[in-house]
This record gives sequence, structure tokens and C-alpha cells, in this order.
Amino acid sequence: MPANPANGTKRVQRLLNRLGYASDAGWIRASDFSALTAHRFAMQQAQREMSVIGAFCLKRRTGRHETIAAPLVYVAQVADVNNPRLKSQALSLD
Repeated sequence: MPANPANGTKRVQRLLNRLGYASDAGWIRASDFSALTAHRFAMQQAQREMSVIGAFCLKRRTGRHETIAAPLVYVAQVADVNNPRLKSQALSLD
């Protein structure tokens, strides 16, 4: 039976909460990568190629409306954790 995508989203959110990955602590959703000025290309590439849903970043304010974000941890959501390529890198949410 295929996994329920909504259940996967809830599990990912629980993991992010458990790790303390909130926006005020450095979490940036992949949908916000395009607004970045530094590391934008690498983060968008990670989103496209590795199903990255966000990144926990070291953030530094450089101006009134500008923040530099350096990714420390990428978080990806995959459909098949049994994929041999991902097996050694996956963190099980069970």
C-alpha cells in the first residue's frame, strides 16, 4: 500500500519541531530559497535534484532587509526510503 503524503508531511513537521528548526532559529523553506542573495543557486539546485524541502542555516543580517544564509543542514522528503542510493543517508522517522 502506498504511503499517505499527508502523513509524511506531518512526520516531517514533527521532526523539524523536535530538532528546533523554526524560521527564527535558522530554518528556511525551499519555497523561500529564491529570495536569498547568497548560496541561492546551490540551495535551489539541492531542491531540484535532491527533493530538499528546506535548510537549517546560519543566518547573518547584512542590511535592513538583507540576510545572508549559509546552509548547514538540508532536509529532504523522499518517496522511497528503500532506494539503495538513499539508504545510507536516510534518517528514519519511525
